[in-house]
Amino acid sequence: MNFLNRLGCLAVLLAAVTFAPASSFLSVTTDEQITQAGGVFRGTVLRNESFIEDGLIQTRTFLRVDETFKGKLPRIIKVVHSGGVVDGIGLQDGFSPQFKVGEERVLFVSRHKNGSLVAMNGVASSLPPDNGLLKHLRSKTTQTADDESDLTDQNGNPGVGSGESTLDGTGASSSATGLLADAFNLSARFITPDRSEPIPYLIDADALPTGMTLAQATNAVISALAAWTNVSSVKFQFAGFQSFGNAASLISATDGKIRIQLHDSYNSISGTNVLGTGGRYYFTNVLANAGWTLGGNVAGNDFHLSTCGFVVLKHTLVEMQNVTTFAEVLCHEIGHVLSLAHSSENANEANNTLKQAMMYFTSHRDGRGATLGTYDAPILRQVHPTTNTPPFTYNRMIDAVSYPSTNTTVAGVNEIEVRAYDLQTTNLTVLLTNANFGVTNGTFSMVPGGNLKYKPKGYFGQTTRSDPAGNSFR
Repeated sequence: MNFLNRLGCLAVLLAAVTFAPASSFLSVTTDEQITQAGGVFRGTVLRNESFIEDGLIQTRTFLRVDETFKGKLPRIIKVVHSGGVVDGIGLQDGFSPQFKVGEERVLFVSRHKNGSLVAMNGVASSLPPDNGLLKHLRSKTTQTADDESDLTDQNGNPGVGSGESTLDGTGASSSATGLLADAFNLSARFITPDRSEPIPYLIDADALPTGMTLAQATNAVISALAAWTNVSSVKFQFAGFQSFGNAASLISATDGKIRIQLHDSYNSISGTNVLGTGGRYYFTNVLANAGWTLGGNVAGNDFHLSTCGFVVLKHTLVEMQNVTTFAEVLCHEIGHVLSLAHSSENANEANNTLKQAMMYFTSHRDGRGATLGTYDAPILRQVHPTTNTPPFTYNRMIDAVSYPSTNTTVAGVNEIEVRAYDLQTTNLTVLLTNANFGVTNGTFSMVPGGNLKYKPKGYFGQTTRSDPAGNSFR
């Protein structure tokens, strides 16, 4: 690896890509889930292991079956859901349950078309084992061994270890609440609002709910985006109509755009009660030995950097033919794109503030359209505050000279200005981590004037220039 390749690695801060969607549901009763499920059980999470299949990151979770309510189940059962981390690239799926080792869950499972077991309605089919639910299930116990409910072929090996992801670097932390977050409680955010710049969005309107016009659909998009703009520093800019050619949720990009797909023509949404999904890809790892995250620090909370977002709507559902419901679902999914989690996933939620939130996990379908509840705005302002936004900067590259070596002491040679900006203040200070971490062919130091100086350890004989976009630099 030549020396500016090392600089390039430093410039991207050792980041990896991850992804985090979530979903809006129609309500479903416990008895309906019992009837529809192939198996129902209370279990304890033993470990998770992630893999890639058909281009999608998925996780296989192994649970100990502690109590069976329906079906014939093995002692250790394996359940698959989208999401996980493979080789530093991750996916968080808010539709799917996010299992943590050691926790208990009540699961309503069914077979996927490939034969594996899945939580039938995602998070709505993965519930905490409260006494009321357990009492009801015990009164409905129907252990059987017919073809549909014999799930013993999904026997799993408990293995060793948790299979949880690790975080590169130390020091990053967050106490923010109500956000989609990784195993370390770190969420992600777009940084263009810190520069008072809009997040561009594209619309794929190749199909719409029956009876809905393009004008109605696009007005719903505009109202959904405006609901979040009105309460935060976020801005959006229409970037055009586009046929994505694939499910928006499968388009991994680093262009900072949100792709809003007003249909599910590619059948990316599973579950009969799901109205839509939404989420975002993001760089997940922090700078080693620094604790710096690429999405900035807001009010003491570190964030990963969102690189793109997506929304997919289930246009074929009858409920989506109602324009106000359509707008509500859009608004909910945009909330997930902006990193908000569900306010509650309890179908019997007693807290009215949580239940009336835009981010409640089931659609209200009461004519509210894209109208936020009192819960929603304060949660978003943890990510995109209206004041005191984080300072921002841009990636910089040094075109370094290594011969003759005496030239490296000349002012301006092998130097680059460290620039940062802020919308609210002008008195910014430079805070450096170990500038020489991972660099074996030279050293970095700060010099007067806010410049970063690179001093190579010797002569590098490469004479050709490589395209930086090709991940190799002279």
